[in-house]
Amino acid sequence: MKKFKIIALMLVFVLSLQCVAFANVQPRGRYLLGGGCSITPYSGYVIVTGHTDAYEDVDKLIVEVTVFKEVSPGCWIEFWSDSLSTTDDSYVRMTNTRVNVDNGYRYMVEATHTVKHGNVTETNYSETNYVIVY
Repeated sequence: MKKFKIIALMLVFVLSLQCVAFANVQPRGRYLLGGGCSITPYSGYVIVTGHTDAYEDVDKLIVEVTVFKEVSPGCWIEFWSDSLSTTDDSYVRMTNTRVNVDNGYRYMVEATHTVKHGNVTETNYSETNYVIVY
């Protein structure tokens, strides 16, 4: 029984080391803190949002939001796209943007998040699950 406890403790220790190493594999940007996007379905339209965040005020922040429509199973096309940028700030938000869509289709959003400061440009991406518009 004692041998089993020691092996179990060693296994927990090894797994905890792997989790810490895994968490460190995905570094954050020097200026880019993160970003996100969302899509909310209504009858005949969707509301989309997107945001990009920096750790501090930077030269330029950009959020580009793209709505995709599934025209056949597994075949998605770009349906709508827009971007918003700001300068000398730490965040940019595209909020509650209404996009008219066709009922009966699946839609999803992808966003590109970019921060430019000095000669450094950092970019990241986010996406939503699909929604069905009735």
